[in-house]
Amino acid sequence: MAYTKEELMNRAKTVSGPNMLHTKNKDYIFNRVLYVEDYFKFFDKVEDDNGRATSNLLNEKIAEYYHCDTNTIERYNQKLIEGRDRKGPGDKTLLAYLKAIQNVEAFNPEKHTYIKETEITNENLDGKIHPEIEDQLTFDIVKLSDEQKNKFIRNQMVSLLNKLESSRFFYYEPDVFPRKDGREYFRKKVDKIYSTIDLCYATYTEMNKKWKDIFRQIEDMTNMCAYPGISDKRWIAANETIIYFDVVFDFFEENSFLYRAVKNGKYENIHFVVDIDKDMIARRKKFLNEMHREAAEKNEPYSEYRILEREMIKALDKLEREL
Repeated sequence: MAYTKEELMNRAKTVSGPNMLHTKNKDYIFNRVLYVEDYFKFFDKVEDDNGRATSNLLNEKIAEYYHCDTNTIERYNQKLIEGRDRKGPGDKTLLAYLKAIQNVEAFNPEKHTYIKETEITNENLDGKIHPEIEDQLTFDIVKLSDEQKNKFIRNQMVSLLNKLESSRFFYYEPDVFPRKDGREYFRKKVDKIYSTIDLCYATYTEMNKKWKDIFRQIEDMTNMCAYPGISDKRWIAANETIIYFDVVFDFFEENSFLYRAVKNGKYENIHFVVDIDKDMIARRKKFLNEMHREAAEKNEPYSEYRILEREMIKALDKLEREL
């Protein structure tokens, strides 16, 4: 059956093709998003005598480039775009097609890479080789060990924390100019991480709960869009420096008598989230002096956002190790 561009686009939105392809010894990430985008752009270059473009004409044109028949291309795209024809062409056949078509300039003028070889290892779970794994959950979670699942979840949380400075504490959508409100952007990021935890530990309820308890502190930060009073004792024990930017320290320095009155309960409606003492104040002062010195040595502006971003990641790494 021949579809128009609009009809096929609507179908593509409601179905899901593969994100991974496999051979006997290797796994490949298939960037379905880029392939589908280029496939639909190619529609604009194909039309019949009446100025009408259909999927049949499109597949016929692609078949000319790939030197095969139109029915073969149709079956390839039924599987790649719609996830249909699961008994049809195997992954090895589809890989050969994708490797060839991504080199056809008329189909892929922007030189997109549709497939990348990958292995499920701790290294690429850290996002250092194939960061698109982080965005698409493009492999079978069941294959992963608990250690690898934890690294995968940790990496998604780090990816979120790494946006703390560029978003001005999750207030703006990062790297978008002119500035744009970031609340909806970060809400989606938060929801995605909760979904990842559920996907990794659908039946292991204890680990599911542990990760969600850890993540709630980060979620609170994205909701506040400003420095919240971090009260979670696990986070503080993992890295005390994450509370060094709490307003309570400034309050103590400006009026220590009022601080003690509040701490002792004189004002029922006012309280501090963090309890501080002289030793903590001394540790904080030493730490901040070191941060100022480090920034000066690197000829960088002093940034509390950047420091907190880094220290939160340190705390998260320790919490992961302790799971």
